[in-house]
Amino acid sequence: MATAHHDDLEAQLAAYAADLGRLVDEHERLSASFRQLEALHRQMLEASDAERADASRNLRDALIQAESARLAKSTILANLSHELRTPLNAILGFGFIARRHGMDPAARNAVEQMERAGNRLLALLTEMLDTADIDAGKLQVEAVDFSPQNLLIGIKAHFLPALAAKGLSLTLKLDPLVPPRLIGDPIRLGQVLRNLVGNAVKFSHQGEIVLRMGLVKQASACADLLFEVEDSGVGIGLEAQQHLFQIFEQEDASSTRRFGGAGVGLALCKLLAQLMGGDIGFNSRPDNGSLFWVSLRLPIPPQALRAEGEAAPDSMKINATMTYLCNLLMQADYRALRLCIESRDLIRAALGEREDDVVAAIESFDFDKALHLIEDHQSRWRRY
Repeated sequence: MATAHHDDLEAQLAAYAADLGRLVDEHERLSASFRQLEALHRQMLEASDAERADASRNLRDALIQAESARLAKSTILANLSHELRTPLNAILGFGFIARRHGMDPAARNAVEQMERAGNRLLALLTEMLDTADIDAGKLQVEAVDFSPQNLLIGIKAHFLPALAAKGLSLTLKLDPLVPPRLIGDPIRLGQVLRNLVGNAVKFSHQGEIVLRMGLVKQASACADLLFEVEDSGVGIGLEAQQHLFQIFEQEDASSTRRFGGAGVGLALCKLLAQLMGGDIGFNSRPDNGSLFWVSLRLPIPPQALRAEGEAAPDSMKINATMTYLCNLLMQADYRALRLCIESRDLIRAALGEREDDVVAAIESFDFDKALHLIEDHQSRWRRY
């Protein structure tokens, strides 16, 4: 009995050992499988990291190439400024001269249409080239002494023909607390405000346009100013408001056909406002008009901090005319010729004995020489 029992135990132990051997073998096979899976997983991770690294390098290279192409495009456009503006200004200027020497009605109408088309092209070209200049880092703002009141008077004078043609009125509301002199860039500030007023004229069919200049705060030797252009025009749709200051954006595709323009102006206004250290924004509702605003902080020259008497009306007209003339000359705009002819008395009063030289330079479209002569005449234009 004992021997039989012993034999049974040995048999059971042998069976258990066999089962254990099979379990060990199975464990080793499972472990090998897990090791293979881990190796495969590592390979997959390494491959994924490599692919991500390759994708990242490709994206970085693409961005570098795109940035290089953008800068090259902007540089080319900026370099084309003189070559494109000069012949177009000459065409428009000679068209203006031709109309002054008597023409039959059909020829006069053709020249006027040429001038209108040329002016639209010149405005669009100027906006695009200025945008390219900013993009290429070539456009810089100046810091000169100027009269903000006279600047706004000049803007109103600029739009009088367009306002009369549409039966609109432009009202200036100038805060008397704004210092009479400021330090900034009247050329670029005027460009922004003219663009905003131009849009108000373009999108308004009746009523009044208001151009305001207010003093928000004056601290130490700086003035915080708020310029506003308000109209009662067609307003801006809610969807269009989301991308209004993006280049080539307009409210809808039909805006180009209905009102003209390519959507560059407001984008340029934003770039210029930021370049001058300010900001721009708007409030608008469809069919309820729009209000665009520009906020700007400008230094006050020491002499303006002292009490000054008000300028006489004739002096204000001379200052406003010279401000507008120099703005046009800085932009190589043929309308300087028209202003020179139509405001000869005011220019003579401002320039004295240098008037003939300046007028001759403008009539020959040598705008750089005209500006140099004005600057040489006691740096008068820098004070306007």
